[in-house]
Amino acid sequence: MPLTLTRRQIELLSLIQQKPGQYGHADLCDELNIEIATLNRDIAALRRAGIELRSRKKKLQLRNPLEPEQYHELLSTYLSASGHVIGFPKSITNVCRKLQEKTLVIFRSLVHGIEHQKIITLTYKKQYYGEIVERTVEPYDIIPAFHDWRLIAFSDGIFKQFLIDNIQDIAIHDERFERNVKYNVNDIFRNSITYWTGEEEYTVVLRFNRSAARLVKDTIWSEHQKIEQLPGGKVELTLKVNSIPHIGNWVMGWGGAVEVVKPARLRKFIEKQAQEVLRTLNS
Repeated sequence: MPLTLTRRQIELLSLIQQKPGQYGHADLCDELNIEIATLNRDIAALRRAGIELRSRKKKLQLRNPLEPEQYHELLSTYLSASGHVIGFPKSITNVCRKLQEKTLVIFRSLVHGIEHQKIITLTYKKQYYGEIVERTVEPYDIIPAFHDWRLIAFSDGIFKQFLIDNIQDIAIHDERFERNVKYNVNDIFRNSITYWTGEEEYTVVLRFNRSAARLVKDTIWSEHQKIEQLPGGKVELTLKVNSIPHIGNWVMGWGGAVEVVKPARLRKFIEKQAQEVLRTLNS
């Protein structure tokens, strides 16, 4: 969508989708508690954003179904505008505790860089080594993960993740960058089982026992997953991933409820991790 919609305009669209061809202008004004002039402006804004509405017998409905990318942007905008009813207890608490007085400064700088397409330089503490480095990047997205927040930025010719709570300082440059029109955050995490990404692709086949089968079947783990029902109540999950270590750690969390069918590389990784755990326990 080329234009940013308001929370009310998205709620207007949701009402039209909920009862297509049943709401007239007066009905929508009553539902949203707005004047007819405001409603007409909201309808015009939706149409400018590429959402085609038509009136049949003075009742509004969508001309064509929305694309998945449109729903993604609409929901992101709506949740952002509904911040007082959306909670991120772990990720917000953790990042505020880590950044303390730098919290607002760092997030404001990141938002400014993303919105105005400004190149930024991060003073950054590398996750595993503790080394302080400087990285000059093009910022694209802020992502709330399970326990932390990530910055997606273009750096050294590829898109990378930076843990926001590891950012020590930010310098915003006057220089602007041209945002890649083909960038899609869904593509970044398309083959990621959580929020970690890698540069390779693996087909993973996992077999879950009966006790775990229902949870596996009822959950979307990956965009391209395939689930097959097996005899005895077992299920087989096939998906594409981009990181053996991260899918391996995820698989280990299932304990004895899962069997790795393939690839062999994943089995070897889990075997090695299990041996390390046993060695540590026995030392």
